[in-house]
Amino acid sequence: MRTLSIRERKLIAIGLLFALFGLVELLIIGPVVSGFSDRATERQALRDQYAHASRTIATIPRLRRLADGNRSQLRTFTLSATDPEKAGILLEDRLRAAVESAGGELRASGHDGSDATLSRANVAARMPLNQLMKLLALLQNQPPYLVIEALSIGADDALASQKAGPLDVKIEVSIPFLMAAAR
Repeated sequence: MRTLSIRERKLIAIGLLFALFGLVELLIIGPVVSGFSDRATERQALRDQYAHASRTIATIPRLRRLADGNRSQLRTFTLSATDPEKAGILLEDRLRAAVESAGGELRASGHDGSDATLSRANVAARMPLNQLMKLLALLQNQPPYLVIEALSIGADDALASQKAGPLDVKIEVSIPFLMAAAR
């Protein structure tokens, strides 16, 4: 093997020194700098999350006031009863009273299909068209507001006599209800 000249030895030493610096950069300095960068990104994410949480906490009083306002309006859209059976009876009574108030002849009434959140009732009545319009207006404009699920109108007498006469009306309604405390 031949001996290296001083110049070649200096070049190899410089090359080894650069390789050592590269290795130190790759194994020590790079991960440290990368760690600083990762932690800075994480700190920024935590700052953003903190700012979002602070804004959310600041809105709690406004949301509470909004919920209280909505709670007071809840009575205009729900029926309050101690159990589903009583809710069905209340709704059936309301339907019967509306038919009688409109001047119709009540044929049948009932309640069925009440579950934990929704009560259903139905009536069958006989009435002229103007009384039917009055009945529908009563049901539509009287809180707590209900949903008319089905309306069936029969005019069999009008077909036979060729005159407008009383209509056979069947109405099925539903309304959400809330469980009220038993008194």
